[in-house]
Amino acid sequence: MAAEQRRSQLAPELVAGLGVQQNPAEEASSPPWLAFDPSLPQKLAKEGIPGVKPGQVQGVYRTYHGTHAGGSIARSTDRVDMITAYLGKFIDMEAAVAAGAVEA
Repeated sequence: MAAEQRRSQLAPELVAGLGVQQNPAEEASSPPWLAFDPSLPQKLAKEGIPGVKPGQVQGVYRTYHGTHAGGSIARSTDRVDMITAYLGKFIDMEAAVAAGAVEA
């Protein structure tokens, strides 16, 4: 996610742990979206932010539950987009469609 400069939403519990006192029920108070930074948990844990464990993105970024029991910081559609973007670096999709290797 970091290589593609994807953005992830901070976990609501992290925002509360940072001392931000906003009503989480208000739509304008939703946690911000930041560029994904895999080193953020380490940095926050070093600062003593409650509930943050070094190297563990759960608790820092919002998790989505459905496919993975423990949750994932990427939605299913995000994962498909990342895979497609990665494969697109190596495969000429227009040529693959023209050759009948894949369908559009």
